[in-house]
This record gives sequence, structure tokens and C-alpha cells, in this order.
Amino acid sequence: MIGRRPSWLLVAIGLSIAAGPVTDSLFFTPPAVAAATVTTRSKNASGKKPVATKAATKKSSTTKSSSTKKSAGKSVSTSKSKKKPSTTARKAVSKKNRKSSRRASSGVVVFDPARPATLRAESAVVLDRRTGNVLWGKNPDERRPVASLTKLMTALIIIESPLEMNDSITVTVADVTGAGRSRVRAGNRVSIGDLFHCSMISSDNAATRTLARATGLSSTAFVARMNQRATELGMERTHYAETTGLDAGNVSTARDQARLLDAAYSDPMIGSLLRTESHSFRCGKRTETMNNTNRLLRSRTDVVGGKTGFTRPAGYCLATHSGDAANPSLTTVVLGAPSNSSRFSESAKLIDWAKKGLGPVAGETASSHRR
Repeated sequence: MIGRRPSWLLVAIGLSIAAGPVTDSLFFTPPAVAAATVTTRSKNASGKKPVATKAATKKSSTTKSSSTKKSAGKSVSTSKSKKKPSTTARKAVSKKNRKSSRRASSGVVVFDPARPATLRAESAVVLDRRTGNVLWGKNPDERRPVASLTKLMTALIIIESPLEMNDSITVTVADVTGAGRSRVRAGNRVSIGDLFHCSMISSDNAATRTLARATGLSSTAFVARMNQRATELGMERTHYAETTGLDAGNVSTARDQARLLDAAYSDPMIGSLLRTESHSFRCGKRTETMNNTNRLLRSRTDVVGGKTGFTRPAGYCLATHSGDAANPSLTTVVLGAPSNSSRFSESAKLIDWAKKGLGPVAGETASSHRR
């Protein structure tokens, strides 16, 4: 027989039935939490991304950051390797830039006879020897120091003397003092012929002084004869102070120097020396070899002779003959060119320009330039 149950138990059972069935869980799940769980499950079932935990989020972020850094590092490395040229390439680019800079600074200008300023030499003249006419000039009558072009006149005076090419003379200390670089030395006994080669081919000042002394004339008498000969040749604006051209008192004009070159070249001995490219001779116990200071003799077939000159007051000078060796048709003179190379390049421009107007120059080959 079952006894009577307490009233509070009946009330609890009634409430339980009203709330729903009893679960296996020892803890009661509140309705609010249950509702949230159901909502989350329904979202997952709809295919949306589940909410990641903090640990997972941090790990994923770290992985992505590391991957991004590696990718960036690789990109920078690749970029650097592409931008950084090799040492050889850098040197080549640098050399090209320097050449371009030099070309720009040198101010290379095409010669235009209508614009004398396009020739950088201070004065110049182009003479047609067949007619005696001046074809073109820039300050052709301006008096200027002429440096070693003086030696052309010295050679004419030496040729007038009774000296023989096989004669010899001893070089003195006075001959070499202040003469600059020379093929001969004090105490050497050298033939007149070899001294003549030194004076005309390598513009040797010591050799020139020795030759002038060998004539037996005093320095004063020799220079006086030089000035007298200049007057005879019609060189009205020319004056000489000594025999080598080292003295800035040796002054002349481009037009007068064209006359002088004609007179000197007409002498067989001087003419042959002005055409000679090189010469070797015995001097004491050594053999001396020299090359003509006129580069155009080696670079052009139409240049058949000439003489160079240089001092600081005079600048770079050059007088040339071109055409047939036996009878040149063209004389060019440039005085006061700004550099050694420019006196040759500007003389070449004048020759090429004159040839276009004169037509074929007698005795020249199809190409005027040596290969």
C-alpha cells in the first residue's frame, strides 16, 4: 500500500510535465543557450563559414604574414638582380657616357667656308698653286708667332751655304741648352745630312742650332739673312728673331707662310725631307729613329709634304702641300689651332673642301685616305 505523497512533490512533477521531457544531462540547459545553439547549427547547415577560434585565427594570420614576407623578399631580390648590371656593363656604359660628354664639350663643328668661325684655328689660308689664287682664308694677314714653321726659312739659308750633306760637326752644350727634347747630345759628332733630317722631320731645335752654326755665320748675321730672304719672297708681314721658332718674336701670317712653303718645297733637298715619313741614323753608340711630326703624311695619300710647329704663344701650326709630289696643286696653312689633333683635322677639312671646288687634284688616287 502506497502511502500519501507530500504535496510539494506533486507540484514539482506538475511543473516538469509542463516544461517538457526530462533529459539525460545532469545539468539543465537554459532555454536561451539552447536557442543560440540551434541558431548556430542552422547557420552552419546553410554553408556559411564557421566562426574561427582565436588560436586558429592567430595561426592563420602568422602563416599569411610569413608567406607575404617571403614573397616580398623574393620580389625585392628579383628586382635587385634585374636592376644591378654587371661590372663590365657598368664600365661600358660609363665609357660611352664619357665619350658622349667629351664630344659635347669638344664642340665638334662641321666646316662651313661661309662661316670662318667653324674653323677653330686663329688664322688659315687655302692657296691654288696652279693659279696663285687664294681660295679661302680666315685672318690670312694677321701677324702671329709661327713656332717651328720658322725652320723652313732656316733651311733655305742653310742650303745657300757651301755645306755638304756628308760633312759632320760636333754638337755643343750651347746647341742643346733650352732646346727641349732632341735626338742629338752635346759631344756627339753628327753629319749635316742627319742634322737636316732631324730639323725637318722631327723639328729638332738642337739640330737646327747646330746646322746654323755650321754655316759659319754668326747668330746675328744668320737671322739678318733670314729676314732679307723673307723680303725677297714678298713676305711683307714676316719678321724673324732667331733660327728655331722658340722665340715668340718670330711672327708671320698664314698667307706669308704659304709663300714660304712653296719656296722651301721647290728646293729638291728640302722638298724630299718634307716628304720623308721616317729616318734612322747612328749618333754616338746608339741608333736614333724618328717619325715625321706631320701625321697627314701617314694618313692621307694626297698630302705630299709639310711642316709642323708649336709653342704656347703660337698654338698648333701646320703648313701642307697636296696633290702630285713633283708639282703639288694645293697649299694649306693653319696657325693657332687649339690642339695637336685639330691642326691635322682642320687642315684635312680645308683640303677636302678645296678639292671639291678644284676637281680631281693631279696625281691623287681614288681615295685620299690611307687604310
